[in-house]
Amino acid sequence: MLNIRHSFGSQATLSFASTIFLTGLFFAGCSQTAPEKKFVTSSEFVGHDPSTERRSELLYRFLKGMTYVNVEDSGNAVKQFEAAAKLSDGNDELLRAQLVSLKIEEGDLPSALIHSQRIIDSNPQLYDYLIHAGILDSLGDFENAQKYYMEVIKARPDDIPANLYLANALYAVGKPDAAELRLRKLAKAHPDVAIIYYYLGGLANDQGNYSAAATYLKQAIKLEPDNKKIHIAYLATLINQEKIKEARHLTDKLSEEWQDESLSLVLKATQTLIEKGQPQSANMFLRSFLGEKSLEIQELRRHIGILQVQGRDFTGAVYSLGLVLAKDPNDARARYFLGTAYAAVNSKKRAVLELQKVPESEFMYVEAQTFAGFLLRQIGDLDSSEKAIRLAMTKLGEPDVNLQTFLVELLRAKHQYSEAANVVAAILREDPNNPKFLFLYGTILEDLGKHEEAIDIMESLIKVDPAHAQALNFIAYNLAERGKDLTRALSLVDKALADYPEDGYFLDTKGWTLYRLGRNSEAVKILSRAVNLTGDDPVIMEHYAEILLADGENERGLSVYLSIVQRKLDLNDPDIKKLSARSKSRIKELVSSKPELRRLVELSGYVQD
Repeated sequence: MLNIRHSFGSQATLSFASTIFLTGLFFAGCSQTAPEKKFVTSSEFVGHDPSTERRSELLYRFLKGMTYVNVEDSGNAVKQFEAAAKLSDGNDELLRAQLVSLKIEEGDLPSALIHSQRIIDSNPQLYDYLIHAGILDSLGDFENAQKYYMEVIKARPDDIPANLYLANALYAVGKPDAAELRLRKLAKAHPDVAIIYYYLGGLANDQGNYSAAATYLKQAIKLEPDNKKIHIAYLATLINQEKIKEARHLTDKLSEEWQDESLSLVLKATQTLIEKGQPQSANMFLRSFLGEKSLEIQELRRHIGILQVQGRDFTGAVYSLGLVLAKDPNDARARYFLGTAYAAVNSKKRAVLELQKVPESEFMYVEAQTFAGFLLRQIGDLDSSEKAIRLAMTKLGEPDVNLQTFLVELLRAKHQYSEAANVVAAILREDPNNPKFLFLYGTILEDLGKHEEAIDIMESLIKVDPAHAQALNFIAYNLAERGKDLTRALSLVDKALADYPEDGYFLDTKGWTLYRLGRNSEAVKILSRAVNLTGDDPVIMEHYAEILLADGENERGLSVYLSIVQRKLDLNDPDIKKLSARSKSRIKELVSSKPELRRLVELSGYVQD
């Protein structure tokens, strides 16, 4: 995978420190020598300083805009920043940077250019030049874009994006030789970066130098053997060279290797045209897929934006892909990767908005809806998450284990256990011995309170897969809870622990089983490990407390119970709410029966209800 190794600092998000810095700029020059104390008359108050009031209003608008940015409300953020900009008379680069970003997001490149120009005219940083040049060439002003790319290159001669964009600008104004020279110099500086050779190959192909094109593209394939577009460009070059036998061999080879449906169709169509003796038609078809020009700004910017996502330069990716979409809102690949970039910087709502704009007709639709569903679940919007996952499943048209599992987990999170059970039951009718879904079905039956049915499913599962550790533990724990067949329970959980000796939940089952068998001293040691391994799970802590009390460790048992009730528990979970109530009741019982323990409660700071 290619990483663009040169990235700039972010201007897309303002930190608290930046906001304070801006506050200082807005009020710079406003401080005066403190006046002598005197009473202020109403007439003097009316004669306030208009410039101070204007700056106060400016700061208020800016901070309000940042509040909207933080809650991902771009529309209201723009209104506040634009109101602030009208009040500004300079020293407002951070404000303008926000407006540039939001105007690109809106697709309003002329307005973005105005605000970007204000930054360029005041105190620009290297990244400001790159953004400004990007807006210019997205608007077709390649001539002016060149000088701003050169500002970046003066400071960083080997910067990959700046040099690629400059080569594109040179090519766009009819200077292919200068563009090629720029790319060749860049290749010397970065001999291991495939994208440079890809565009060198495309440029040579456009100029009719097919032999050189093939050489460059071979090098690109060597560096990125999994990049399918490079292979297709090389195939086009073989056809241009009239190497039909080699072209036919390559299409056969790639058709066998590639599983991507859309690219397989491209290869199949090319193969058909070659076999019909129509190599020129095949070449024209491939050109329509690759693009009429090898150096074209939208293609290049999308390519770099995707590489920036892969190289974790998410701020750069947001600008690059935002510029692509400002010019072509229907670019589904740019839309998808912009969504991933937003998700990476924790702008989940904006990420979902972008992902859900990917049309159903695009091959990335299923992936986009799946990712949106995942993010919506993280946000807590379970209904929208379910809708997105169901859309992905419908479009896919065939069972997908990962999507089915995600849907079931969503339904469980919504406490729709019956529906979750129906989904899994339908899957098991088609694949009755699927261990993953047998286990899931058993846990859902347990959620529904159908304990005997759940056990039956788990028993059938360990017949299919005798080493299924979770199923072994499930049966063992249920037996221990009910005090039944405890010898078998211990044997089952020991079998699970043989494969996962450090699983805290399996250790909890073993400790609880030993407690039920009356082997309290052994149980204490096992539960102590379980608590340490699970990060103080309240259920396991309750078990530990009870076992300590059973072993005569009253102070330690009470301390564990106090630790449970003083933790921040999820009382929206009915089981945890019951556990909390049990723990409080147990503390009360202990203090009542053993008054000497009251001092321990007082020292903990716990106040009984």
